[in-house]
Amino acid sequence: MMKTVNRALLTIVALTFSISLSAQYAGATLEYVKVKPGQWQTYMELEESAKELHQARVEKGIITRWALYRKLYTGKNDPYSHILVTLNDDIKKAENAWPQDLIDEMYTKEEQSDFMEKIWASRDIVKREYYDRVTFAEGGTDYKYLRFTRYSVEKGGEFEKIRKELVKPVFDEVVKRGYNAGWSVWKKDPNDMKFQYIAVNLFAEFGDWKNSMHIDEIFKDCLLYTSDAADD
Repeated sequence: MMKTVNRALLTIVALTFSISLSAQYAGATLEYVKVKPGQWQTYMELEESAKELHQARVEKGIITRWALYRKLYTGKNDPYSHILVTLNDDIKKAENAWPQDLIDEMYTKEEQSDFMEKIWASRDIVKREYYDRVTFAEGGTDYKYLRFTRYSVEKGGEFEKIRKELVKPVFDEVVKRGYNAGWSVWKKDPNDMKFQYIAVNLFAEFGDWKNSMHIDEIFKDCLLYTSDAADD
């Protein structure tokens, strides 16, 4: 097997709160948030107050899931402290994820202005990324933690082929055995020079990511093990 991975970067985040609907996910938007000094509680309260709007977006089919995650093992000099994750059944829906008519229906202009003034004073959106899902393995277990692994690859087509044909059956078994709550691979849209893909592992409890030590044995059990297989 030709190795297609140049480098991988790892991040683990913990769920703060979420709104979701049981549905297929085809597109994802990641927004990286840096909470300003002394604004942590204010920011949490503002995001809590916005859950009603996210619920309405889910109910109207604009999105299928919204969640706020806190980055673990972070420091004050890190570029971001939280990640907002929005999922939908069509990445094109990200173009109008905040319909003004829905917002006007739920809040007065004064309430909107007050919220925006406070939210911008409490945090910055460092960057925003869009993804299309390539492949996945999912179970029925709720999850609280995500592990992101970002990949820079030389050959995107080969990377996707390996994940779909070789890695996915392994993670189907990983999920079945309860080591992960789920796994998926997403393609960044548009690509950039730093990385083009992201693998997402879902975990129900803190520290479950240590179960990755079992992946080699599952490769063998699935008769798919090769010495240079990339470990997601």
